[in-house]
Amino acid sequence: MLFRSSFFVAAGLFGVACVVTAVLYRNPPPAPRSPALATEAPGARPRTLRFWAPLLALFVANFIDGSFMSLLPVVIGPLGAPADSITLIAGAGVSGAGIAVVVAANAAARMHGKLNVFKVIAVALGLSAGLVLLLLLVSNWWQFIGVRAAIALLAGAVPTLAFGAVADQASSSSRATVVGMATSVGMLGWAASPYVSGLMVGLGLHYLYIGAGCVMLVVAALAWSCARHAPRPLYA
Repeated sequence: MLFRSSFFVAAGLFGVACVVTAVLYRNPPPAPRSPALATEAPGARPRTLRFWAPLLALFVANFIDGSFMSLLPVVIGPLGAPADSITLIAGAGVSGAGIAVVVAANAAARMHGKLNVFKVIAVALGLSAGLVLLLLLVSNWWQFIGVRAAIALLAGAVPTLAFGAVADQASSSSRATVVGMATSVGMLGWAASPYVSGLMVGLGLHYLYIGAGCVMLVVAALAWSCARHAPRPLYA
């Protein structure tokens, strides 16, 4: 009965969100269209690593976050979580990680324009990779949830930073297209994570931790490389 009630609660929350959005949201006035610069070729496509590295970071960050969200109920049981409280513990873990992501995203938004976005992405992914590899040594469910929350607090800043990095490189005429591309890449990361992580459960979670950690380190190195080189024209 409680399981069915959760659907009514979720439906009610969606209804409240719909009403609040309809009542409070107002579309901003359309901005005057600025003439395209000579260097902004219509229909030009990005061709530099400084564009693709943030998109790759966005995909990896969303993939990692989605993987842990789907695996949490599966992992904490063998790590000693009480059988009659697994759903409650998993829900609390997911909520705590979600709060950590919100905090990280807000912090990342405040960093925009103040710090080198590529360096911040590299540091966040590098530290997150270390924490993912640390999961190989976890022996209790509460340790797993704690490390998971720390990963969310670091990697949760990456999507916001990545969106800002690609949007800053887009011309005024192509910014909507670029942001839409980034959104699609992020959603692909979310969509791929449950399937791949589910496969890894059968093979062994240590493969997922090692693989994810190594991929995050590679992407962090790419982002750091972008930070070390001066920007080059995005459009040719």
